[in-house]
Amino acid sequence: MGYRYVKYMKLSANALHHALMERGLPPDAVQEIKRVVDEQKATKRKQDAHKRQMDLQWGEFLAPLIHEHKTVRSIMRYKGSPERAEALEAYDAVLDKVKDKLYLLRKEKNKTPAQIYPERTHWSDYVPQRIRDEVCDAFAAIPYKAKAKTKIPFARTIPVVINTKQRARLERRTRKELAIAERNYAHIEASDKTAKTIANIKQALRIIKDLKPTDPVPVTWHGFFEQEDL
Repeated sequence: MGYRYVKYMKLSANALHHALMERGLPPDAVQEIKRVVDEQKATKRKQDAHKRQMDLQWGEFLAPLIHEHKTVRSIMRYKGSPERAEALEAYDAVLDKVKDKLYLLRKEKNKTPAQIYPERTHWSDYVPQRIRDEVCDAFAAIPYKAKAKTKIPFARTIPVVINTKQRARLERRTRKELAIAERNYAHIEASDKTAKTIANIKQALRIIKDLKPTDPVPVTWHGFFEQEDL
């Protein structure tokens, strides 16, 4: 988006007023420029906030996929059976395709993953079940080898460092919602619906506490109760 009066957008309200007065502009022109600059600043703040959320949430959503792809590429460097090579190549191709799919989805929708498909909390949710079954069958066909590490495709794990951040953020948000719901129940609406919401939030907090360090974390507590519909 192209902005008018870009140089004025960096100024505070007082600095902008003085700059315009020094130009000797008519009062109406001064007020119009101030109005335009204020509107553009508000628009830019909104756009910047949206971009920060997009970068944060897409970055965290894609990180497990990128990590998995790097891991598979690393494993592929070591020789093994033809079945092993075939399974890894098939999995690598799927990871490549889903990565491209998700980057395109972000560009086309300009929304966070949770806004597009809130029920899809992990990158593997974007892989059709038929494709997942084919890849898993290929891995199952790899001949057994003693002491060899077994790769599990489409494991619903995320890097521990991201899990820790997401869990802490989700717990903070959930506790705030619980406090609001309890206040509403005590002072505004002591209904069965509000009581059920409180019970669900408390259950969600227990689930958050029991999450493993590599488990995917939904954006809101509602994600624990939504049915997967792929």
